Amino acid sequence: MHLNRKELMEMVGKRLYFSNISLERDLVLASTDYKAKTENPLELIQQFDHCGQAILIDKKPLVFSPADCHGEKRIQNTFHHCTVILPINARKQILFVARSTHATRYGGYLEPGILEHSQIYETPVETAMRTSWMKWHLRLKYSGLYLALKAPTKDEIQWQWITYYLFDAEQNNLQTFTETKGFHWIPIEQLRGKDLSRDFHFRPDHSRNVEYIINNIEMFFPNF
Repeated sequence: MHLNRKELMEMVGKRLYFSNISLERDLVLASTDYKAKTENPLELIQQFDHCGQAILIDKKPLVFSPADCHGEKRIQNTFHHCTVILPINARKQILFVARSTHATRYGGYLEPGILEHSQIYETPVETAMRTSWMKWHLRLKYSGLYLALKAPTKDEIQWQWITYYLFDAEQNNLQTFTETKGFHWIPIEQLRGKDLSRDFHFRPDHSRNVEYIINNIEMFFPNF
């Protein structure tokens, strides 16, 4: 989506302040704070439209700070990208992880095995590879990764385009690594047809998408 600065402010319904920054190529940072700056450009989050296309301002990719992407006072009507990885083992169990009880949002809830915002210019697959190493020191094998769903998700604190992958935990030797507190391998048959948020205390912003994947898993994961 190509916009000028006035068109963007009309779309989000806020007065924005703009600055140009460089990270491999030129970017436009928009913020509700006229003093906005970042010490680490990698923390900036690229913005996308309702069709999942990058928003360009004056032909340059648009980025926001994390503070302008999250919360009730965030800049609205734009999306950012997130990648989710759902490991499955040979016993047909799926891996969920318990959030810290001290988390500011969804404390103590179960959530997908890995989820992470995409960095600027990063594809969902690249996010999956980077995050699996960053969080688990696991070099994910591309051959064991299967696209399940890409869907927009909206709630009161953020709008996201989320790409969900299933991956073969056996190929990646994940089983023994995650036999620790906070990691839960749950038989997929126990989850089919269930309301994950109600029945398994699963974070509600991902529950409907994960329910769809679980209920139709034969479509996405080979030889299930």
